[in-house]
Amino acid sequence: MINYIKAELYRNFNRKYFWLYTGIIVAAIVGLNLLLRASASGSNSYNLSIAMGLSVRMLTVPIFLAFVTLDFSILEEYKNLTMKNVLSFGLPRSTYILSKFIVSVFFSLLLALIVMVSFYGSTALLFGIGHKAGAITFSTLLSIIAASIPLWIASLAIGTFISVIISNPTIVSFVFAFLFLVGAQLVKLLYMLVSHNFIHVYNILITPQLGNFAVKFTSASIEKAVISGIIYTIVFIGLSIIIFNKKEIK
Repeated sequence: MINYIKAELYRNFNRKYFWLYTGIIVAAIVGLNLLLRASASGSNSYNLSIAMGLSVRMLTVPIFLAFVTLDFSILEEYKNLTMKNVLSFGLPRSTYILSKFIVSVFFSLLLALIVMVSFYGSTALLFGIGHKAGAITFSTLLSIIAASIPLWIASLAIGTFISVIISNPTIVSFVFAFLFLVGAQLVKLLYMLVSHNFIHVYNILITPQLGNFAVKFTSASIEKAVISGIIYTIVFIGLSIIIFNKKEIK
């Protein structure tokens, strides 16, 4: 498995796909900061302190940004019809799924690191650090990001599961987006219309937990996020392996 992971890392490191995608996001971030810096109101009312406070309200965004790592690791195999060729060389299917997932996690964390450095770095350079009463500290921000990582990884595990049961990359993208954009709201609607017991389901979903970090970041919420992330990851990667072992690959 290690050799296959190394091969996948090398292959994707030397392709333009990931770096072009990352470059576009970085360029958009820096470009928006430059436009904001050019405006009189933006240059006087915005700084790193404010940006850090805003960023903790956007912790669900990395879920969608990182989806591209599933696209070039698993979904591309469907597009190019190369999955069967890889498996025909004797690579165990469980190894294939685990390797693809690990590669996705690696590139997702690398993407997150590059984007955060670009966002916070360009903001600090263009607007200064600043200070706002009640603003979070940088150490608290890092703690929130660290607590979010297990949930971000869990979203990749769910994406891997969807990619296994659905062979069409376009449909996988729509299902993934629908699940994380609307899924929690549908559960909340069931809570209001059907039964209050659905609130327990809502509270353990990934997006509500990420959203709660902006208003309530405690040791209990950190523990809950870590445990939830680990359970989601184990369950959905386990299901992915079980289903993929029985799936006919064309």
